[in-house]
Amino acid sequence: MNQQQVLDLLRANSAAMTAQSMDHRYTDTLAQDFVMEGDFLPAPVVGPAATVQTMNVFFAAFPDLRFEVERDFACGDQGAVCWRVTGTHQGDFAGIPPTGRRIEYHASGIFQVRAGKITQAWVYLDTGHILGNLVCCQVATRRRSLSSHALDLERQLAQLQAASL
Repeated sequence: MNQQQVLDLLRANSAAMTAQSMDHRYTDTLAQDFVMEGDFLPAPVVGPAATVQTMNVFFAAFPDLRFEVERDFACGDQGAVCWRVTGTHQGDFAGIPPTGRRIEYHASGIFQVRAGKITQAWVYLDTGHILGNLVCCQVATRRRSLSSHALDLERQLAQLQAASL
């Protein structure tokens, strides 16, 4: 796949998440052996069905969850997406009952693509900010800023580019 095709695939994946289309629109972007890892997951999520279950936990808690692509880029068979995520807390999330509060946070993902499908995703959320907004208090630990996420993403992409040379 060329870089534009990788971007088109990642954008289709993001659009399906925003539409909460966890049917073929979303799963068609994923390889059968797809693996998602992230700082918010206790263990890797393996396969499209398990990934849909994971996404549905978020959609149950935030029925109006939206993923706005702020920037994306690709290099070879890898790509990255930075999202602005918004939603309203209307269901149980991480043991926190619905608060009706609006959340807004930034997230990013690095993706591996093979044969027109996403095979692996490393996704990072600002979980401290999310939970801090839901419990309406300052989180004791310093949350990572967007610039910190961007620096991590740039470092990882530089490593990916160096590995592909």
